[in-house]
Amino acid sequence: MGNNENIQNEINIRKQLLNQTDYEAIKFSEGAISAEDYEPLKTQRQTWCDEINELETQLTGEV
Repeated sequence: MGNNENIQNEINIRKQLLNQTDYEAIKFSEGAISAEDYEPLKTQRQTWCDEINELETQLTGEV
């Protein structure tokens, strides 16, 4: 597996994690989950987004 394939795989993993936590994000936006309860997941989701952005930058060769 080439480096680009490895990077794309890592991106896909993080996108899948985001998809798996969409339900909780929606529940928070609807007011069903308190900000305090949602905060750890919000932080984790932001980390995954940041990692996706970094990996996509590596994939496109931009530094």
